[in-house]
Amino acid sequence: MEDHTKPKESPKYRVIGTRPIRHDGVDKVTGRAKYGADYAFRRMIHGKVLRSPHAHARIKSIDVEPALQLPGVFAIVTGADLPEIASKTEDLGEGAVNSRYVSMNVLARDKVLYDGHAVAAVAAVNGHVADEALKLIQVEYEVLPSAMTVDAAMKPNAPVLLPELPNKEEGPAKETNVANQLKFTRGNLSEGFAAADFIVEREFNTAMVHQGYIEPHNAVGMYSSDGHATIYCSTQGTFAVRSLTSQVLQMPEGNIKVVPAEIGGGFGGKLGVYLEPLAVLLSKKTGRPVKMVVANPAHPLGIRGVGEVSIVFPLAAVANAWHRSPCQRGSTAASPAAGGSGSFRFGPIAQRTLRLSAAGSLAVAGGRLAANRYLTERMASARRCGNR
Repeated sequence: MEDHTKPKESPKYRVIGTRPIRHDGVDKVTGRAKYGADYAFRRMIHGKVLRSPHAHARIKSIDVEPALQLPGVFAIVTGADLPEIASKTEDLGEGAVNSRYVSMNVLARDKVLYDGHAVAAVAAVNGHVADEALKLIQVEYEVLPSAMTVDAAMKPNAPVLLPELPNKEEGPAKETNVANQLKFTRGNLSEGFAAADFIVEREFNTAMVHQGYIEPHNAVGMYSSDGHATIYCSTQGTFAVRSLTSQVLQMPEGNIKVVPAEIGGGFGGKLGVYLEPLAVLLSKKTGRPVKMVVANPAHPLGIRGVGEVSIVFPLAAVANAWHRSPCQRGSTAASPAAGGSGSFRFGPIAQRTLRLSAAGSLAVAGGRLAANRYLTERMASARRCGNR
């Protein structure tokens, strides 16, 4: 007979239960590890981005000539330098993006859609000259009404950010800020709520947040005369950077090489492209490698974060669900409303004997380009009589 009084010896593994050495640890603590902003190349110049001070405005004109006359300035690009592309969905691993809207975020076209939207980019001999050049670019705006919350963006009279956005609720003739609708259903919600002994509804709202990683976004673009480009950057999605840059610049994807550097935090915020297409475009115009780094004060502006969320969540449950036998779960005999006795209990949705219905509507400001609405409907009921 097995002796259960003696402690069992833990199995020995090569890795589990050990403290393996981090292969990149020595390079990082000694400073040898290279992050995106650490790269430097011969004849390299520096790029900076001019951003909108308005939440919603029409760009009436951009005059870059005074900035081009500044000694040390090599090139300036605006939205007019980017090709117009068709809508195409690209999966980034943690969600999908529309490559057309990505291009409109890299550099604004006829309108700016949020405070911090990129309007122009400058390449100069160093960052100080580039900063001075940004001050000389003259942009004339027509300020438009803006929607500052998710609920305000979805009201019928809300200012529309993207007139081209199709309305999936009321037809394409009606303009909207609701970018998408997703519905997930299981079971019959009406029956679930009708059979409930207790219903509670709560509303939850969160503000837009940024991941707060320490390392700023960065990119070094090197365009060659043979039509090929190399990008050095700190990214969570090497192939996404290659694919999106290819679409934004309308370059063959096989002509772009992305070299991922060490990354100083990302948490989902370094999956897309912001500076990479600009660095390549400026390098193409100047014939030099171009380094771009987002300065910390402007770090969250124009960078992927988590949008404002508004959730309305009704929850319904029956009483004494844990106390019923398998064949009683479909009846209301134990319900206080039917004269039964016993205490009311909640259980998690995964609990086998719990009978629960849930419905919710979630509205999210996605990408600060337009509001998204997600409608989720779900019903989890007790298993059928006799099932275990």
